[in-house]
Amino acid sequence: MEGLVSVFLPVFVNLGLAVVAFLATFKLIRSISSNFVKAGLHGRDLNKTSREPVPEALGVIAGVVYLVMMFLFIPVPFFVHWWTRVGPDPHEKVLSFRTNTPICSSTLQNWMLIYLSTAETTG
Repeated sequence: MEGLVSVFLPVFVNLGLAVVAFLATFKLIRSISSNFVKAGLHGRDLNKTSREPVPEALGVIAGVVYLVMMFLFIPVPFFVHWWTRVGPDPHEKVLSFRTNTPICSSTLQNWMLIYLSTAETTG
C-alpha cells in the first residue's frame, strides 16, 4: 500500500496543482493585461484590421504561476517518507531541489518589480 501511495500521491497532487495553475493563469492574464497596455507594454497585430493594442510580455504571468506551483510541489514526493519514516532519508534530494530556489525567487522578484513599476505609471 505504501508503494502505491508514494507513486500516486505526487501524480494526483501534480494534476490538482496543474488545474489550479491553469485557472490562476487564465484569471491573472485577464485581470492584469489591461495594466500592461496602460504601461505601454503592448504591440499591434499586423494581421488584423483593428488597431486595438495587444498586451505583450504576458508570458511572465505564466512563468510566475509556474514558479509558485513548483515551490508548492517540491515537498510532495517526500511526504510519504516523512509520515512513515521508512527508507533512506531524502534530505539530500530535497536540498538538490532547493538549489534552484534562489534563481527562481530572483525571477519572481524581478517580475514583481516590473509589475509594481507599471502599476505606478498607470495611476
